[in-house]
Amino acid sequence: MEGKKLRNYYHWLAPTYWITLATNPAVSLPCGVDHKKMPFGLQVIGRFRGDGEVLGAAHAMEQAFNAIPELKRPLPNLRKLEQADAGAEVDRDPSAQARCQADAGAGAGAL
Repeated sequence: MEGKKLRNYYHWLAPTYWITLATNPAVSLPCGVDHKKMPFGLQVIGRFRGDGEVLGAAHAMEQAFNAIPELKRPLPNLRKLEQADAGAEVDRDPSAQARCQADAGAGAGAL
């Protein structure tokens, strides 16, 4: 985190513990890749028992991000993942993105 190696996954996850303990609804929203092609996201946190509001806001944000190529949710190349050895680099596949977005569009409005 910020160039420093962490001991394990739990240390990496530590900055998000407080919201879980407070029992507020939260959702992680993928929103693009950085200059190293690493995915990053945004955590949307709502008020206590505001689950529907959080889901609605996240859905609206995801729809808006889909219109901006740099903020589109990155999707993996599934064929390459199936064939990859542990630790192998995986590229994004634009055709897989199109298929997943078409599938996601079929479920739009489910909220």
